[in-house]
Amino acid sequence: MATWYKVNKYISKFGNEKWIVPIEVEKFSESSVWIKGNRHNRIAEYDNYFPTQDEAFNFAVSRVQGKIDYLKDSLKSAEIVLAQIQAEINS
Repeated sequence: MATWYKVNKYISKFGNEKWIVPIEVEKFSESSVWIKGNRHNRIAEYDNYFPTQDEAFNFAVSRVQGKIDYLKDSLKSAEIVLAQIQAEINS
């Protein structure tokens, strides 16, 4: 058994949950981990498994930073559209 770290891919909720959770892995391959006798993909739709806490942390930070960048771009686009609408109203 080895301690790995699980990160949920959809880091978007607020709450008291831990974003990086230590988990006991029975065995692993290049693409899978086995937990309590069940095989899980290391990189999957929801949960992702990393052999080190640093890798898990870097993945989580990268996901959140990507979400922040996307939302900043969306806000800029919305502000441009708002300015265009206001310019039409005022002309």
